[in-house]
Amino acid sequence: MQLKKISVILLLFWQYILDSQAAEFCATNSTELTNALSSAENNNQHDVIKIAVGNYEGGFTFTGGEGYDLSISGGWSDFFGNPCGQQINPPFDTILDGDNSQKVLDIIAHDDNDITISNLTLINGNALPGSAGGLELFGWTGYVGDVIIEKVAFINNKGNFHSALSVSRGRKITVRNSIFAINENTTGDGTVDLNNSELGIYFNNNTLVNNTSVATDSSVHSGLRANFHDGAGIFVANNLFWNNDGHDAYFGGVNMTTTESYLYNNNINSYIGTIHNIENNFTAEPIFENGFLNYTPTIASPEINQGRQSPFFVPVPPPFNMQWGVGITDFEGNTRVQDGRVDVGAIEAEPEEPIFKNGFEIIL
Repeated sequence: MQLKKISVILLLFWQYILDSQAAEFCATNSTELTNALSSAENNNQHDVIKIAVGNYEGGFTFTGGEGYDLSISGGWSDFFGNPCGQQINPPFDTILDGDNSQKVLDIIAHDDNDITISNLTLINGNALPGSAGGLELFGWTGYVGDVIIEKVAFINNKGNFHSALSVSRGRKITVRNSIFAINENTTGDGTVDLNNSELGIYFNNNTLVNNTSVATDSSVHSGLRANFHDGAGIFVANNLFWNNDGHDAYFGGVNMTTTESYLYNNNINSYIGTIHNIENNFTAEPIFENGFLNYTPTIASPEINQGRQSPFFVPVPPPFNMQWGVGITDFEGNTRVQDGRVDVGAIEAEPEEPIFKNGFEIIL
């Protein structure tokens, strides 16, 4: 009898383990990606969608069930017969293309869904007359879980209020090591819109360049639009804003006078709104390496080694301004912290070789 009880307990435990594991999908074409997103909507599991290197045309949607996480990542390639066996390719090698006619990726999440989007390029999205031609993500009924957008390129997307990215109702919203370039909005309300977060917004080590707006009034901003809600703070650090129409950033919302807000170590020309803590920002023209859509700073660029390091020691419970990090790698997969320093922007430049690295000296 005792042995039977133990067997039942082990069976239930094993079933719990199986149920708690994530379902994994590998997409190698647009149809497979559409089917993976559709299956993930109602399979009552956490879901991991791996997208193989290649071009994927069309608009892709996901409406999630309650309490299940979703991870979508690109850069996967064949390894011993598994088409998604290894992730060694950078974001520009996996392209989701809206063909200038539709939104690239539309995600509606439910309560407690953690959402991670990484290592992708979203191009040619058109949300007009709506918003966020690249990616729109929001909570259906309330706050979703933690949202992480990391190492994603948003290129040539169009939208009404926000051209490239809009995230709303994330418990904690993190956008880092990503590129936003050549996107266009029609109202002057930003390329990136982050708002209504329960625990806070963290926007760091991103590159926002050459974004435009059809609008022409003095409040136009074609960079970041971040809104204070419910007392949640905003932490903006190590970003490169350059050659965007109007202002580079807008900070607004409710309770702006009492909410924690930080603007640290950014290359930024101008912003509007309220920020309480401002340190080490500068305005200087970046110098990039040659090549189309190459936003790697040269060693002579003013962004070199001007970023703020992640907190080294974080107390428990952690204060708001210490719950962020630069990430392990930059947009291209290079080590994010090199020689103990961090560059401003999405891409870390390779450090210069020391002149006398091998110990040789010239004696005159």
